[in-house]
Amino acid sequence: MAELPYRYETCLKWKDEAQAGLSAQGKPDLLVGPPPEFGGQDSWWSPEHLFVAAVEACLMTTFFAVARKSKLAVLGYESRAEGTLDKTAEGLLFTAVTLRPVVKVAAQDAERAGRLIELAKKHCLVSASLKTPVAVEASVLGA
Repeated sequence: MAELPYRYETCLKWKDEAQAGLSAQGKPDLLVGPPPEFGGQDSWWSPEHLFVAAVEACLMTTFFAVARKSKLAVLGYESRAEGTLDKTAEGLLFTAVTLRPVVKVAAQDAERAGRLIELAKKHCLVSASLKTPVAVEASVLGA
């Protein structure tokens, strides 16, 4: 592992209207722009969607890191996430993010998987970096 601090770089190139191409070295490009609520289109990723997706992806990657360290065999993982953008005294802000992961493990590992989801929530660096509250409503399925 390289020494801290880590740096992550992206590049944004305006295309037309309010859309742009977001890129990072070695990764597929994303078409980004405002969401339909702010004059954009459903066909591109908005900063608002990327914000919610970053929290969702961070919980998953952190869960798999703690599961691997704990030698938990994960049989399946999927999730849904919802971010609430609302008017506040400070202006428009995300007032909540709710993550709903569904984790599938062997029946005897279900309780431990639930504890590891909580541990992942605690150590997710994206949600820990936000002032927006993040709730995790996990379902663990024992196979």
